[in-house]
Amino acid sequence: MMQTNASMWEAVKLALDSLASSKLRSFLTLLGIILATTTLIGVMSLSNRPDAPPFDEGDLRPSADTVCERAGISPASLFRYFDGLADLYGAAFDEQVARAVALARIDDLGRLGLEERIARFVAGRIDVYRSVAGVGRMARARAVEDAGVAATLAIARSRWLGQVRVVFAAELRPRGDADAVAAAVDAVASFEAWDLLTEGRDMPRSTVEAHWFTAIRALLVA
Repeated sequence: MMQTNASMWEAVKLALDSLASSKLRSFLTLLGIILATTTLIGVMSLSNRPDAPPFDEGDLRPSADTVCERAGISPASLFRYFDGLADLYGAAFDEQVARAVALARIDDLGRLGLEERIARFVAGRIDVYRSVAGVGRMARARAVEDAGVAATLAIARSRWLGQVRVVFAAELRPRGDADAVAAAVDAVASFEAWDLLTEGRDMPRSTVEAHWFTAIRALLVA
């Protein structure tokens, strides 16, 4: 009987130890998830904050110290979840591409006339460009030397061209030069054109919108 009781208590002890160990593992797992989420939110917020993140201040290759200071995290946290700064920049650009797709969406296309579609198309693109300006400039600067960023940028550009084909399908479908016209519309309302006009030529938004509207309409009704 004593042996049986001893075996029973040993089993109870093992069960309690296992439960305590499981709780510790669960707590550590939860803590790791919280830390990872906090780090990722902090880093990703660099591209969304209105208070001039490094990219918008002209620093297209901010150092790890700058990133950590702005995001409010430690270098150890940063490099626990990113292989390096190139990986971080790629993640920031991917996140902004997703945001751009959502911002540029135009609903109820079938019920809109050409001029209303052009107006919404132009306004939507400018909204996107203003939102992702810093990361957009960073991506174009890094694409020359980073194949991953270049590939993501190519995908983004392909999506922009696809948007033109969808928004103006009624005008492009009967044309023999539809591909060339779509490419020209996309070029008129490109990030590069917006950046040059607003930053290089100091042109206000209303003027950019008016000129883009005129140019795009001329291309589509020619």
